[in-house]
Amino acid sequence: MTTEKIETMPEEIKQIEDGKPMYTISKDLLVVETTKDFSNPLSDDKNAMKLFLENNLEILDSYFNDNDNNYGISVYACGYNGKAQDEFIQSWLDENVKVF
Repeated sequence: MTTEKIETMPEEIKQIEDGKPMYTISKDLLVVETTKDFSNPLSDDKNAMKLFLENNLEILDSYFNDNDNNYGISVYACGYNGKAQDEFIQSWLDENVKVF
């Protein structure tokens, strides 16, 4: 399954060009393939994305269902603690998952 382009995103956001499949998580909490590099979270490793999903179900549920705010996933995981957010982001980057 491929995600559709979000019309509100700026045109300068580019598509992933190397043809390598990338994966993200949908609002239905499913790992899906994407062709856009602005997805949050994002990985070229489907198993890494499954691991991220399994370890962050409650956080992702909050992220996708907060209609009043536009926070990154790291805020839902760590609150407003910038150092904790950086550590969360880095720990998942070490697992090949880009998250913000």
